[in-house]
Amino acid sequence: MEDICAFLEKLDENMTKNLTLFNLLKSKIPDYKPPLYDKNLDLLASKLQMVSKHIEEYKKIITEIEDKYFCDDEKQFVLAFDGEFNSSENYKKSMKSQILKHKYSEILSEEHKKKNKKEVTSEFKTITLDDVEGVALKNNPIKLPVVENLSDIPAAFYWYKGDKFYKKGIYVSLCKNFYVKVPFPNLLNPSKEFNLKTIKCKYETLQECQANKKKLSMIYGGEVKECFYVHKKEKFNKVGSQYRCYIETFGNHEILDHDLKRVSHFDIKHLLMYSLSDNLLAMIWYQNIFKDVNRLVFTNLDVY
Repeated sequence: MEDICAFLEKLDENMTKNLTLFNLLKSKIPDYKPPLYDKNLDLLASKLQMVSKHIEEYKKIITEIEDKYFCDDEKQFVLAFDGEFNSSENYKKSMKSQILKHKYSEILSEEHKKKNKKEVTSEFKTITLDDVEGVALKNNPIKLPVVENLSDIPAAFYWYKGDKFYKKGIYVSLCKNFYVKVPFPNLLNPSKEFNLKTIKCKYETLQECQANKKKLSMIYGGEVKECFYVHKKEKFNKVGSQYRCYIETFGNHEILDHDLKRVSHFDIKHLLMYSLSDNLLAMIWYQNIFKDVNRLVFTNLDVY
């Protein structure tokens, strides 16, 4: 990105010098009568001036792309979809407006295809289900690979070393072409820290939130209150609950070693009831709502 911006700056500098020299030479010649080819030069000059005006705009777009779609560490590409979407159509519109408008994703897609010419073909047969555990899914059927033995099922989690498209980390594939980087957010005690970075702030950005709190303090007096909610680009914490696990602190990073020795088979089964059924819902959503999208990758589940 820095190389591209440097190139644009150099291009702008050279174009300005050449256009200035071009106009100066014409003005120094008395009774100058332009030959036929000079009309083409004038046209070229006007085109160059037009392009020159847009160079700063191009640099701004490139900077926006870098800030939004590249993570801080090693400038690795992050295909991240942020914000609220009331429907799949709004989601798709957001994808088009935020990514496709730059035309940059098309370049990335082509590069990705070149690097991944060999498709990994599945050895499993597939089955279409319109019923899961007695729940009808006639309007939202799902396709799943079929195995003859439990030992044929591949592991769920994989370490991915990362590339310029996606960050390194632990990934899971919920179904074909739906990949998720598994987060590991800290878990908080709900009775003590329920509002500490667990719910998104209604003001979205930290700047807007702080401005609003300053305004309220000026109206009603008192100190500017601290906000304990999550703002854009901030990470969520996870809330523990006995509905999820009897050891409701299970997942807190500081006492993980201690809690691992305390949880029972029942706790793990109950925990998986919540997490795996939610994974299934996400897979049903993808196969039916995003069935016309080739690939979807989430890399920042714990970031607002």
